[in-house]
Amino acid sequence: MAQLGAAADRGGTRTSPETLQRVIAGQYRNMDVSPVLAGGDVSGTGTLAYHVKAGSAVCKVGEGRAVYVVWDETDTALTTAPATGSETDIIYVDRDGVVGVARWGKGPAEPWYVTLDRRTITAGASSTTGTASVWDKNYALVYGVSAGELTSWTDPAETG
Repeated sequence: MAQLGAAADRGGTRTSPETLQRVIAGQYRNMDVSPVLAGGDVSGTGTLAYHVKAGSAVCKVGEGRAVYVVWDETDTALTTAPATGSETDIIYVDRDGVVGVARWGKGPAEPWYVTLDRRTITAGASSTTGTASVWDKNYALVYGVSAGELTSWTDPAETG
């Protein structure tokens, strides 16, 4: 069996990229939703682009496999305002660290990406400063960590 960092085994098998991807995926309880590790805050701009802060995430790339993704602070490509009503934009980063924007329902070009935000844009908008977030960011939950309980203590002297 191949081990990370080890020389080839008796059969000549070395560690493959897929092996490391399974190790990364195995560390996070919510890997299936491609969670954010840190950063990635999204805000509107004076144009039809969104501003994204630098960050890192765990991006699912297959069943039981994931990669670490990092990106620098940047603006997305320009979105378009709908002709009537409102639409939802998905601001995302793909497995190569490229930040993008896509309309809800049309989705990013690839199936493996991390959603950083979803924002509602209204008809006639000329900038994204008035957009509202409609997304609760998925943060990475490592195995063995309690989600929400900061501490607990039981008095060992208490009986009954």
